[in-house]
Amino acid sequence: YGLFFTSSIWLGKDYEGVETTPIGTTININNRNVTVDSWQYSKKQQLMEAIIELENLSIDGIDKYLWDVRGKGVVYKTKIIEEGEGYYVLRIYDVKEDWAEVSLNIDLKESDKKRNKDFELIKMYTNDKHVKNVSYITRKDLKGYKKAALNSKIEFVNEKITKNRSSKNALLKKIEEADRKVEELSEKLDSQTEKEKEETVSSIDNIKSEKEELKEKVKACDTSFAELNEKVRLLREKIAELDGATPQSLSQSPHQITNKSTVKSSGKDVE
Repeated sequence: YGLFFTSSIWLGKDYEGVETTPIGTTININNRNVTVDSWQYSKKQQLMEAIIELENLSIDGIDKYLWDVRGKGVVYKTKIIEEGEGYYVLRIYDVKEDWAEVSLNIDLKESDKKRNKDFELIKMYTNDKHVKNVSYITRKDLKGYKKAALNSKIEFVNEKITKNRSSKNALLKKIEEADRKVEELSEKLDSQTEKEKEETVSSIDNIKSEKEELKEKVKACDTSFAELNEKVRLLREKIAELDGATPQSLSQSPHQITNKSTVKSSGKDVE
């Protein structure tokens, strides 16, 4: 999924040159952290629903906003159906199935603009390629929407974990190939002239140097995986806490994802 912050220019359906911000990524604007955790559309209901986290990092004390959603030539009926603790659940009504893109505008009330004269309109766009299509959107309470937001975050982190694992496997394949090539070149040394040996040894050294770089990248993947795994654990803890779990019960049943690779390198020092 993706959305993007931009100027007042309306972009065509090709979206060329647009820098997208994936849903789940936090953007800092107006001294506020804004995160769209989820954006769904039901063709059957002609309804959109977005879960947005908006954390005010300023001291203006403002937590009420004006929400406006527009398509090409249409201003949609919108309503905040749940809000609290920095979460805002926005519903957009009567969205026909042929919709292509919409803009979401977040602004201050006129009375609040006097308290924060530097606030700039937050303008966000998304399109039919990035919004998740669902058969039916069910109304929840605030707790339910918080859990949905957390589960959405877990989904995005798990996608990163999958990419991380794929990257590590690709690196290990290259290391495996480097080991094979070093062994192949080393076997040729006995039948080579001194000049040829110098060239072969140089090639072996270059491959070993490249292998060391690959090993560092594998370590970086492992570090990244550990951080992502910790993020999933913390998100699952938040969900469990919403369901009434105690810190003690959480510590007794930790959830851990392993980062086992499907490729084994012949270089024992990689592990």
